[in-house]
Amino acid sequence: MLKLKRKAIHALLLIILVVLEIGLINLPEISAQNSKPVVVSTLPMLNYIAELVGGNYIKAISAVPQGANPETYEPSPQDLKSIVSADIILASGLHHTKLEEILERYVSEGKIKGVYLDANTYKLYGLKLIEIDGKPSPHGFWWNPKGHAAVALALGNTLARKDPSHANYYKVRAEEIAEEALKYSDSLSGLNVATYSPPDMYFADGCGANVVLLLTPNPSSTPTPDKIRELLSSKSSIDVLIVSSVDLRMSKGARSLIKKFEESGGKVAIVPLGAPGWDPLSSIIAGVWIVHSTANKEGSFVANTMGSCPLSYEDLVLVFIVGIIVGVGVMVAWARRVCGYKT
Repeated sequence: MLKLKRKAIHALLLIILVVLEIGLINLPEISAQNSKPVVVSTLPMLNYIAELVGGNYIKAISAVPQGANPETYEPSPQDLKSIVSADIILASGLHHTKLEEILERYVSEGKIKGVYLDANTYKLYGLKLIEIDGKPSPHGFWWNPKGHAAVALALGNTLARKDPSHANYYKVRAEEIAEEALKYSDSLSGLNVATYSPPDMYFADGCGANVVLLLTPNPSSTPTPDKIRELLSSKSSIDVLIVSSVDLRMSKGARSLIKKFEESGGKVAIVPLGAPGWDPLSSIIAGVWIVHSTANKEGSFVANTMGSCPLSYEDLVLVFIVGIIVGVGVMVAWARRVCGYKT
């Protein structure tokens, strides 16, 4: 009986040693996974760019939870601790959001462990900030081709220094993204446009349009009566009024202004800047097409912000119904084949 107990103990010890050995063997692999540079973005749009530049070699994290307002979101102490420990923080800067105000204070106090990238850095890579009332605006410069390229290049070079083993990948990828964005730098050249808010102005100006009027200082503002009168009085010299998805979501006066301008005979292009699921570069490309379509057609062209889709609502309903029918058919076929179900 004693021998059996000893054998059982020996077997148990052997199992424990094997488990520990497996664990020790796997530790370097886990460590390697955790050694990926962590890039935390203060805005979802910047996180898109981080994912494009870093690919599978980084851990890209959006600091703002899905559904939260990026401009007012304030992290918990635990979340803030995780953010400040990131290898790179990708921000817009200029006190744009509540979170960035906190992080900028931390930068000045030396509490940020990694590299903090913001508009001041992007300017070194070609970003040109627009000024409103004598102050540079942080609202939406990533929808400007040059701004988009500047963010990508700044991040690519920073990642190359942080992670030399993949430096070539980061630099080449950033240059490819920048090159693709800069293709649209003159795509709206020759058009005179009015813009509702700074994101629209960054987009239009960056694509080469002549911006003759900016209606509001930020997307959540409503145009003043004087600005509305100026817009209507200069209608004949404006090819297109550009309004974005972010304006429609944040400003109470956007829809009424669109209606008023259309009723006066003006053309309105609603571009998918800030639309759910749209990354900045796709928004730029779609926006260029929408503005040109509006300028060259009678009446306004409104983008379907859930996707650039040429189908009418009736067509979409029909496609939806057909999709359901096909889906049910596939399920029935599967049930017959696998489960022996018969109708």
